[in-house]
Amino acid sequence: MAGPGAGAGAGAGPWVALVGRPNVGKSALFNRLARPCPRSGRRRARALEAPEEHTTRDWRSGPAGVGDLGFHAVDTAGLGPGAPAGAAEATADVLAHSTACLFLLDARSGVTPADVEAAAWLRGGGRGGAPVVVVVNKYEGVGPERAAELAGDIAALGLGPGIAVSALHGEGLADLHGALAPILDTALEAQGAESEGGGEEEEGGRRARPLRLVLCGVPNAGKSSLLNALVDEYAGGAAPRALVSPRRHTTRDSVEADFSLRLPATAATAQGGEDDLECSAPEAAGSPGPAVEVTVVDTAGSARRGRGASAGTPDELAAQVARVRTRALGGGAEVGVVVVDVSAPAGGPVDERAGAPAPPPPGGSAGWRGGAGLTRGEATGLREAWRRGLAVVVAASKADRLANLPAKELSRVRREVQGAVARALPEASGAPVVLCSAPPEAERSVGAKVGGLEALLRESVRLRARRARHTKTSRLNRWWRKVQGSDSAPPEASRVRFLVQTGAAPPAFAVYARWGAGGRQSRSGGEPLSGSSLRWVEGRLREFLQLQGVPLEVDVRVSDREGKGAPGR
Repeated sequence: MAGPGAGAGAGAGPWVALVGRPNVGKSALFNRLARPCPRSGRRRARALEAPEEHTTRDWRSGPAGVGDLGFHAVDTAGLGPGAPAGAAEATADVLAHSTACLFLLDARSGVTPADVEAAAWLRGGGRGGAPVVVVVNKYEGVGPERAAELAGDIAALGLGPGIAVSALHGEGLADLHGALAPILDTALEAQGAESEGGGEEEEGGRRARPLRLVLCGVPNAGKSSLLNALVDEYAGGAAPRALVSPRRHTTRDSVEADFSLRLPATAATAQGGEDDLECSAPEAAGSPGPAVEVTVVDTAGSARRGRGASAGTPDELAAQVARVRTRALGGGAEVGVVVVDVSAPAGGPVDERAGAPAPPPPGGSAGWRGGAGLTRGEATGLREAWRRGLAVVVAASKADRLANLPAKELSRVRREVQGAVARALPEASGAPVVLCSAPPEAERSVGAKVGGLEALLRESVRLRARRARHTKTSRLNRWWRKVQGSDSAPPEASRVRFLVQTGAAPPAFAVYARWGAGGRQSRSGGEPLSGSSLRWVEGRLREFLQLQGVPLEVDVRVSDREGKGAPGR
């Protein structure tokens, strides 16, 4: 399920949905109730608050609580006229899996026709059976006469009395605790009775850390469609997790979805650790591998400042927030999926409101996009993921528009995209490129030819394992003594005495080298290896350890004394 039930994870607790019309303070209350993640200790990014209506498009969730009550809060899109297409359906899906519903009103504006309409929708089955608690936000400064007037209007809604709170100042939370406590306690008792006796299965084994993928790219590249396709394929055909629209910046906050999958053992074997590559030999072909928990994060499209929107407009605000939030998502992530619209003409994805011209077929002497390669925005997203130490997989999205091409042509397009990636960031040369599609029927057609979604996840699992692996120093230096004397080695390679892997995820290596003849420092600088020689060492390391698509950190350390500090041979 793409809704809260699927993403809760172990110990997530009951889910409490925050619903209401736009600008009643749902995101402000969500931020007020938010707590750090119990596993990582990190606080999730705050929900975006702005005076414009429908700032929140996709629902977002996170650990929250009031006093001693812990739960998962879900911030939903505003109900009523002007809501994005699919927002009401997404909210209904959230409520169907929630333990309680907080129906927010604005004390300043009072009960409006939009509130009456939303209350009628909740009474008519929109809440999905979840008990409703009416919360009157922005209650600071309300006098007795205004309070009496509000109480009468709230009673007419037929959802019970209202609880006065101020999300901005943190007032009224004790009353909110008193209203939620009996609802959540009852749900927890029922949940405990259902799960009683089921703890023996997990006892004795540590829960594996989920594979965390971050989808990044320019607006309209197909990130949200890709997220929905993954949810549809691997979360039991659930409802779409993210809203999709041809408008730029439909996604404003990061959107997460969790699911579990089993890939063939050839893709899901090594989960990282110490030893040689030979130790991760694949099992019998086609045999199922271990279950892999996956968290996919859809980010807002990163665009240049002011592009596609006037300064000060909601779209410009969304673009600014996207730049900050996307950069902040490197923490905890392991793989960056750079989404590139493979069907877009030279210049990259366009705003489809203006009508996108039909892209020419990718054949011909000019090649993909006429040889123009990645756009500046696509290249920036690629470099940002690489700079933050994420393993990189390029998802060539919207490949269904090329589905009529034979498999040989699709493979050629994939190679040309791979070449464009290498030109934009030479260090990422060889990073896997996977052609995939969002529509299920088209994905099956494309996937049969080039791998599709399964290949995307398989490459992500493989890169996560190699990014976290540690290679023994003895094996590393046996290999180095062979390549050090090869014909392709630069003269400065003879100065390298030994190599040590000093870290993983991302891999880090220390190259111990001595000065040249006479043991003196070179004129050109303070390093025994030039930049070109260091790049040669890094390239050979990447080839040997099969780390194409994984950033490396290579540090040169000076070692003048022979035999001192060298590893055992």
